[in-house]
Amino acid sequence: MPTLNDAQLRIIESTFAKLAPHADALVTRFYQRLFEAHPEVEPLFEGRDMKQQGRHLVAALQLVVANLRKPEQLVPRLRAMGERHVAYGAMPEHYGVVAETLLSTMAELAGKAWTPTVHKAW
Repeated sequence: MPTLNDAQLRIIESTFAKLAPHADALVTRFYQRLFEAHPEVEPLFEGRDMKQQGRHLVAALQLVVANLRKPEQLVPRLRAMGERHVAYGAMPEHYGVVAETLLSTMAELAGKAWTPTVHKAW
């Protein structure tokens, strides 16, 4: 896990605090953009309750942001999450696609508040 400095941690925490009240819009737009740009990942979600899936995504983001300053607690949880995703059929190449789509969706919702500095921190 890359090491973040205190300024980057604060940026991530404050940005997420601003986006969190719009979590429903964030996940709806995220999955819409993901499936439009990368239809090859849509079968991974076949048969899934997408509202529940969205809640899982928000919970994962909350977990990460809440534990950025506690990597000893965060890393094992992320590894377990990764193992579950592999069991669902996620491939290494999917992670970059998801990260790129998530960041661009967050940027879209944050508007002018999403600066190059914010993007770099995330």
